[in-house]
Amino acid sequence: MSSLQVDSISSMGGGHVDGAGLVVQVIQETLTGQFLNYSDSFQKTGLKATITPSSTSSKILVSVTPSAYGETAGRDTLNYFARVTKNDVSIVDFGRLIIQTGGRSGNDLLGVGSQPSLTYLDSPSSTSPLTYELEIRGEFENMDNVRLNKDGIGTSIITLWEIAQ
Repeated sequence: MSSLQVDSISSMGGGHVDGAGLVVQVIQETLTGQFLNYSDSFQKTGLKATITPSSTSSKILVSVTPSAYGETAGRDTLNYFARVTKNDVSIVDFGRLIIQTGGRSGNDLLGVGSQPSLTYLDSPSSTSPLTYELEIRGEFENMDNVRLNKDGIGTSIITLWEIAQ
C-alpha cells in the first residue's frame, strides 16, 4: 500500500494554492408529501433548504429537481412556472416550463408529469443563514393545477453547494 504525505502544495508560480472552486459544504432537503397549487400566482411549495456560508466570497449553487405533475381541461398544453426565492425574495425565475403539448382528445383531462433539473449560481455575499425555496404556479387560475409529488408519490429535491472563491 502506498501513501502520499505533504506539508503544503504550491502553485508553479510559488504562491499558495487555496481552495477556490472547492465544495465547502452540501445541504440537501427533500419533500415527499404532496403540494398542490390551483392558483395562477406563485405559492411556496415547502421544498426548501437553509445554508450558512462560511465566507462572504462563497457562491451557492442551487439545484432543484421537482417531481411535478399537472392537470388541465380544455387545452392541449399544460404549462407551469417555477422560481427560487432566497429568504422570501425571488432570485431567479425559470419562466414557463411546458409539461406536455398535445395528446388530449375532446374535453378529456390532460394530466402529465415531469422532473426537470433547475440550477442557479448565487453570489450572496453573506455569512448569515440563507433559505432557498421553490415556488410554483399554474398558467390559468382554476383551469390548471400543478402538484409536486402527486398523491404522495415521488420525491422533490433541493441541494445547496457552497463553492469557495
